[in-house]
Amino acid sequence: MPAMTSIAFRATGAGLSLGLVAAAAPTIFFPAFPVVAVGFVKTIPLLHLAAKFILAFPIVYHLLGGLRHFYFDYASRGLETTEEVDNTCKIMIVATAVTVLLLTFVG
Repeated sequence: MPAMTSIAFRATGAGLSLGLVAAAAPTIFFPAFPVVAVGFVKTIPLLHLAAKFILAFPIVYHLLGGLRHFYFDYASRGLETTEEVDNTCKIMIVATAVTVLLLTFVG
């Protein structure tokens, strides 16, 4: 499980970078693109929820994954067994799911 969460951490980082470039590139030729795109997405409720989820998931997952790696780098104890490392993966996945669902449906 740690390998899968680590790969997903890297993938969300790459996706966030590529997504930012893809979202910003049209503004070179059409400066009002972000306003028009957000206005269009808000007109369709299901699309609005999907967009919120698609934006929230990589941001939250990458943030929590970064905090997990930060903890790994600076923890003096608490990671002696693979079970403890697996538990950090499970905590991160559950925290990501709860946070993303809250941001999607409440925020």
